[in-house]
Amino acid sequence: MEKITTDFISNPDKDETVVVHKVEFAADFWDALEELKQNESAHGTDEMQLKALIPGIVIEKYCFDKGISWAEFWSDKKHMKEVCNDPALSAFRVTPGEV
Repeated sequence: MEKITTDFISNPDKDETVVVHKVEFAADFWDALEELKQNESAHGTDEMQLKALIPGIVIEKYCFDKGISWAEFWSDKKHMKEVCNDPALSAFRVTPGEV
């Protein structure tokens, strides 16, 4: 079961400052990722191969860091390539190799 929580925390020293704390829990996510890594038949075909399973919260952080919208992320393949090829996010890769 997936659960997403968002907390808006105000700064007592500065009323105009708010910190957004967002946490995404997916109890089955890591199990599903490991199962996909082990099951080569789930990797797709040569024409369309599954390369990574990226949680939405990772994509959301990427968009925030790059200053782009969710729609911009999905409309330009360079963003997905950058996320999939990022060595820091290699734990989310299903199959080896660059996108």
